[in-house]
Amino acid sequence: GPPTFDTMVNEFPEYDPHVMEEEYKKRSEKYQIKYTKAYPHTKKMLLDLKKLNIHVGLVTNKPKQETIWTLNHTGLNDIFEIIICPEDVKNCKPNPEGILLAINHFNVNLEDTLYVGDGERDYLSSKNANIDFAFVNWSPRKISNQQYIKYHISSYKNFIKEIGIEND
Repeated sequence: GPPTFDTMVNEFPEYDPHVMEEEYKKRSEKYQIKYTKAYPHTKKMLLDLKKLNIHVGLVTNKPKQETIWTLNHTGLNDIFEIIICPEDVKNCKPNPEGILLAINHFNVNLEDTLYVGDGERDYLSSKNANIDFAFVNWSPRKISNQQYIKYHISSYKNFIKEIGIEND
């Protein structure tokens, strides 16, 4: 989704977005511990990718502090080789800047890159970066134009098989 600040600007235009963002952070903290969980099979899938010598990075519109907390809380904190948050770029998704920064970090080709996401901004970011996109179709978010989706992922349990990589 969009950065929290942008959401506050769009959803509550009559209020100061800085105040609304801080209020959101304060109120959501008590629910995060209880409700923040990784999707089933996420960690195993990511570790399997790494065993196959596939680089694993994260590009998100969520603030760095919130992202690091979430990764620590879900046990995914040591898996990603690079984590790119709004503080690391001038332009957030759907601008491809974050994805291109990760691609440059890994020194890989665009055609060797797959971006996995669950929403329109992810889809547009990958399209704008001219790389393949895999849509996790259990997401409540919808994508208006699915023309450039290369893979529809039904679960992380079958992810490697669904994208055509065999784990020997």
